Amino acid sequence: MHILYLHQYFVPPDGSGGTRSYEMAKRLVKAGHRVTMLTTSAFFPESYRFKPGTNQLSLGGIDLLVMHVPYTNSFSFVRRLQAFFSYVVKASLNHCSPRCFCQVLAAL
Repeated sequence: MHILYLHQYFVPPDGSGGTRSYEMAKRLVKAGHRVTMLTTSAFFPESYRFKPGTNQLSLGGIDLLVMHVPYTNSFSFVRRLQAFFSYVVKASLNHCSPRCFCQVLAAL
């Protein structure tokens, strides 16, 4: 089964933060599923160099589509909402075709 996993603030294993989505996706891959994680660059370490737009990479068998959406914890409430809606709109318009995926998971 091909699973689209949506998590705006995905953290890779070498990042600082909770990696529950990485661990869940890794286990889904191990169970034989194909997993595509649609996320933003917000909580990736600086060692990852992302270009504007969507970047593709693979991490532990997980296909990552990383959209460059600027975000810091110092953003105001309104600016955080703008970042969230930017993610939602970009994800919806560019990557969420129901014909391509069998299952969609979303993390909050």
